[in-house]
Amino acid sequence: MILRTTYIKLPMGTYNDLLRKGFNPNPELMKRQEFVVDENGCEFRMKEMEAYFSCGFQIDGYVISEEGVRRCDKLMLIALDKDQKEIGENGQWLRVFIELKGANVGRAISQLEDTLKHELFASLPKEEKQVACAVAKSIPSNGSSPEIAKARERFPRKYKCLLKIIKPGSPQTLAKLINLVYRFA
Repeated sequence: MILRTTYIKLPMGTYNDLLRKGFNPNPELMKRQEFVVDENGCEFRMKEMEAYFSCGFQIDGYVISEEGVRRCDKLMLIALDKDQKEIGENGQWLRVFIELKGANVGRAISQLEDTLKHELFASLPKEEKQVACAVAKSIPSNGSSPEIAKARERFPRKYKCLLKIIKPGSPQTLAKLINLVYRFA
């Protein structure tokens, strides 16, 4: 008796890699007007997304669940090739790593950095772009403490990743973020 297994050929990339490893998106892949991540009164909000498919993966405790490993809260994936026949067929995704913090921006940056170094995310597929967002209730008043300034220089060089420090209640718009990421690249 011969057993045949049918494999679905999916293009490589973060979304399909996470699916292959058995992780399910939450929220699921769909077009939505906005994407919101909220934890302990700290909120990240991405608006004006209706033309793009997006989804989220819970990183902390789900995708990365090893004890003693620092990681960010959430990964939002946005399919940037909106005119394709199949979602993600060209592999053009924007990876948005999100860490929600009360006051410790430095710790948020460390958690984002450790997530970017993790074996699941250390290699960035050629067609993908990424940004790390530290959302903190308390940010140094001048916005560029030495720690933040060094991290803003280090992230693009080491991880090909833009670092954004955001106050809760400051909604981001997808068009501005995409423009910023492509200008930075």
